[in-house]
Amino acid sequence: MSSSFSFPNLLNDTYTKNPSKTIRIHDVFLSFRGEDTRVSFTSHLNTSLLNAGIKVFRDDDSLQRGDIISTSISRAIEQSQIAVIVFSKNYADSRWCLDELVKIMECSKSTGQVILPVFYGVDPSEVRHQNGEFGRAFQSLLTRLSNMKGLFKVLNFKSGSLNLEQERSWTAALHEVAGFAGFVVLNSRNESEAIKDIVEKVVRLLNKTDLFVANNPVGVEPRVEDMIQLLEKRIPQHTSELLQFQQMQAPIQLLQFQPGQAPLQPLHVQPMQAPVQPLHFQPVQAPFHPLQFQPMQALVQQQQFQPVQAPVQQQQFQQMQAPNLQSKDVLLIGMWGMGGIGKTTIAKAIFNKIGRNFDGRSFLANIREAWEQNIGQVSLQERILFDICKETTNKIQSIEEGKNKLKDRLYHKKVLLVLDDVNTLDQLNALCGSRQWFGSGSRIIITTRDMHILRGNRVDQVYTMKEMGESEAIELFSWHAFKQASPNVDFAEISRNVVDYSGGLPLALEVLGSYLFDRGITEWESVLEKLKKIPNDQVHKKLKISYDALNDDTEKEIFLDIACFFIGMVRNDVIHILNGCELYAEIGINVLVERSLVTVDDMNRLGMHDLLRDMGREIIREKSPKDPEERSRLWFSKDVLDVLSEQTGTKVVEGLTLKLQKADAKCFTTKAFKNMTRLRLLQLVGVQLDGDFEYLSRNLRWISWNGFPLTCIPTSFYLGNLVSIELVNSNVEFLWIKAQVLIYISFFIFVFVGISNFGPVVRPYRIDPFQRMEKLKILNLSHSHSLRQTPDFSNMPNLEKLILTDCPMLSEISPSIGHLNEVLLINLEDCINIRTLPRSIYKLKSLNTLILSGCLKIDKLEDELEDMKSLTTLIANNTAIARVPFSVVRSKSIGYISLCGYEGFSHDVFPAIIWSWMSPTNNLPSPFQSPAGISSLVPLDVQNSSSHELSSISNYLQWLRCLLVECDSELQLSRDTKIILDALYASNSEELESTATSQVSNVKTSTLIQCYSQVSNVKSLFIQIGMNCQVTKILKDIILQNMAVKGCGGQLLPGDSYPDWLTFNFKGSSVIFEVPRVQGRNLKTMVCVIYSSTPDNIASDGLKNVLVKNYTKATIQLYKREALVSFEDEDGERVVSSIEPGNKVEVVVVFENSFVVKETIVYLVYDEPIGEKIEKCQEQEKNDIVYSGDDNEGIVWTSSPPVELVDENGSAASCCGLIKYSFRQWITDLVHKLVECR
Repeated sequence: MSSSFSFPNLLNDTYTKNPSKTIRIHDVFLSFRGEDTRVSFTSHLNTSLLNAGIKVFRDDDSLQRGDIISTSISRAIEQSQIAVIVFSKNYADSRWCLDELVKIMECSKSTGQVILPVFYGVDPSEVRHQNGEFGRAFQSLLTRLSNMKGLFKVLNFKSGSLNLEQERSWTAALHEVAGFAGFVVLNSRNESEAIKDIVEKVVRLLNKTDLFVANNPVGVEPRVEDMIQLLEKRIPQHTSELLQFQQMQAPIQLLQFQPGQAPLQPLHVQPMQAPVQPLHFQPVQAPFHPLQFQPMQALVQQQQFQPVQAPVQQQQFQQMQAPNLQSKDVLLIGMWGMGGIGKTTIAKAIFNKIGRNFDGRSFLANIREAWEQNIGQVSLQERILFDICKETTNKIQSIEEGKNKLKDRLYHKKVLLVLDDVNTLDQLNALCGSRQWFGSGSRIIITTRDMHILRGNRVDQVYTMKEMGESEAIELFSWHAFKQASPNVDFAEISRNVVDYSGGLPLALEVLGSYLFDRGITEWESVLEKLKKIPNDQVHKKLKISYDALNDDTEKEIFLDIACFFIGMVRNDVIHILNGCELYAEIGINVLVERSLVTVDDMNRLGMHDLLRDMGREIIREKSPKDPEERSRLWFSKDVLDVLSEQTGTKVVEGLTLKLQKADAKCFTTKAFKNMTRLRLLQLVGVQLDGDFEYLSRNLRWISWNGFPLTCIPTSFYLGNLVSIELVNSNVEFLWIKAQVLIYISFFIFVFVGISNFGPVVRPYRIDPFQRMEKLKILNLSHSHSLRQTPDFSNMPNLEKLILTDCPMLSEISPSIGHLNEVLLINLEDCINIRTLPRSIYKLKSLNTLILSGCLKIDKLEDELEDMKSLTTLIANNTAIARVPFSVVRSKSIGYISLCGYEGFSHDVFPAIIWSWMSPTNNLPSPFQSPAGISSLVPLDVQNSSSHELSSISNYLQWLRCLLVECDSELQLSRDTKIILDALYASNSEELESTATSQVSNVKTSTLIQCYSQVSNVKSLFIQIGMNCQVTKILKDIILQNMAVKGCGGQLLPGDSYPDWLTFNFKGSSVIFEVPRVQGRNLKTMVCVIYSSTPDNIASDGLKNVLVKNYTKATIQLYKREALVSFEDEDGERVVSSIEPGNKVEVVVVFENSFVVKETIVYLVYDEPIGEKIEKCQEQEKNDIVYSGDDNEGIVWTSSPPVELVDENGSAASCCGLIKYSFRQWITDLVHKLVECR
């Protein structure tokens, strides 16, 4: 904390918790001396940490208003993982900093908090021994505290000297922390480099970029060490010749590492308590999906599924010391083995352990799956550049271009690259074409099932993955079958038998263990008997045991559908499609996840291990090994081509997928589908169909046709049962042509009345072109470059996801979009010709996410946006919208926004947006053009203003809760004051008064009090601004008693009572005075008493504004009546603290036009001597007497807030803005208050 104030030592005794139960909320607690480094080194360090994604607690801007500072800091220290302490020359001159240090040292010992000292401009020895400039600052603090009088009780002084125990605790903490490894930043060192090093150290300590390895990493460590031995070797220069010679003579001799097997542990060990929900061994991660694919869709879906976190076991493994890789050569190491044997798991562990020794690192998971996607090939190249070089702007257009970029960007970098599940040479050539692509010392790890990928001189060494040894297999199996490291005693022998049948394959051990969990011995014996019938070399048949154990046919159908069609798809989309097939997918997929048959990644996409996928497909193939047309699902390209070419399809076929390269595109007749009457799922890429579309099944639930060749969907194509239509990269111009409807209707009429003379008539389409698609949930027409018109959405009442990205010919959206009452996502990204959104879109109450980025011609969002009650995400970058609409900030639901250069969560972004509105050059636009009550009132800080700039906002003063103007001269001060007062008096219309009165009808406060005398028709008003203390209470009681005397005017009010308070009064609505200096006292409170009269019978007190004009500082402070109501204790203190001794100050009160201010009296209240102040100011007021109304009715308020407002009727105002002298502070409070008002 950077503060020169001295506070009671509350750090160690006001907030204590059980350390074992402390929740880590902050990544870093930043301790520093503000006057030394706040605006320089610490500010830059804090920004760099935040940019690195690290959550930092800075006690000067991280506290919520109303917190007890010392308590909040103590809590923040306990809830931080790392404490970064910036020792500067004056650090030890602050009691607060030293108390923070003592607390940090306590947390280091009790909770293992990591301490990272930074010695900025001081030597560690100065901190250790408290000498030099650092020591002089420490002695200054001790001397100052020792000389203080009146603080004996609070600070534990004895006989006028500092408590030796406390001094020893500070000294011990300084001595101890100087011995911690940290950073020394001398004046001669480049600060930016030091900050970079500190951030990198913090990132390493937090371990934020590591990959998930396994909940139960059995056998991982020895295999990792074996691999690292290969990675550390220096390859001789003749390696390439040697490898070529080996290739000619014999295949590469594989280096096989068989970890030493420990004797099998006795199986009668006491059962261990299982960890919390141990998950899978997870040999293969879910497929990598390029960031370009539906970015916000992934964001929204991610909130709906949270993956289980790894337990402590993984964390302990990841913290192993990373080795030093000595070889400067570029080494390529291959990892070869069958699927499910753990190649990916070991590669992840290596990536975590040694990754920080490189300039950059990248892990590409499941390349086989990603490569098959349309843009998966270049997206993998882009991913490497992003991971290592953090490049996001340059897009790669082709694989060849990507090769050149990889070579140009990486040749000088020492990188670690892991290519997981490579199955073709094209993949290897595109991602790792040559050693010359990478800098000296780089390491490339390639995992594959295909030894052909690794032959020749493509890699330097090959590590052959071996099955697990008996002891390892028993342990891994036990974690899944018994949730402990060894089997139960009764299951010892049968467990060994099951492990023997597993063949040491980690995935088989995991699946079988999960299946046998919590089953009886009889069931185990039955399963074991079944296992005996399956040869060990047929892994997919072993895995089929888990398939057979599924509860019912629907779960089996879901598993087979995912295995053939839905791997890599978003979980919720698949649920919709399968629910349309009446398969109860929500519970079904959950069961599959529990049984380790399906995985869901952190992007909410479905995954499945290759062996499980192949097992599912083999189940289908086995039913008709020679006749593919008799299988329920067709996925193998050759089988599908045969069935469609020969038109042999049958009603058995429920799903079909055919993906062809553009060069291999085929055309088939629609009659090939005539007999596939039960077809539910159809996926086509690079395929054309010719003929009548009525031959396609009426039972279709999902059609995904990439490159749909027609300009519209034929009217004979029945759509009534479709749940998802995905026509990406299509030639569609209209979803269907309405002109055909007229032809059909006319033809029907002619035939019906019997007047057709057309001779032989071809029968009309039997399908109504106005099909109502009640079941449709997803419509995706992305990259349809010919699309000109959206369909009639009124026929899709249950649509939830509408994706129209990159449709450049689309110029308007049908107003029928307002009928989509169930829609959750609308994505119009890069629809460059859309000019406006239909008004009806703002009526969508269910819409969660709206994406408009790249809609270059959209220049406006309507005010009705705030009526979209469910809208949580708004993405509208690169549009013609020049200013964030006020309706966005007023929205009660938006949580994430990316618009007009602002991007982030609303609570982080809205303050900057509001400040942009307040810029004088913006002439205060739309936020003030439509008064919307108190919730639209905002504070404004105008620094170094000109009268011209102030004039631009004067018309909007009625909507400003508070205003701070800093002027350059006293002349400008006078001009600006006149501008403000003229604007305020001009705005006192009856309409505004009516609005304001209605909004303050419920206020109940005790520091702005009104009394009314019927005898003299005089109203008196009491205003208090500042902190409460005993003197303020005494003065307040005296004033209130005299105000209650009818007809007293100001004659009975107290005068000066030096040194407690001083009085200034003047006839009229303003008082000018010079602030006196009172020896040994500080200005505590400012009290105003105003006497006014009005000929009308008005219940309101008439107060509109209070203006404080400081001639000495050339500042103007203006507070609206509502701002005074919302003042908190520290807010009033800030106002008063801005008035310093010697300042010439004028206080002006602005009343309604019908009021005449007779006299204004100002009391300046000074606090007690310092020794009494702390003790007394901590006491709350017990009772305040408030008189209100003509009935002179007494109301007792307890524990009154320091700044409140009560009108004559005891009514109260609710409002939400505050005046702040620090932009960061007032803007933070403004957002909090806006939320409260909602």
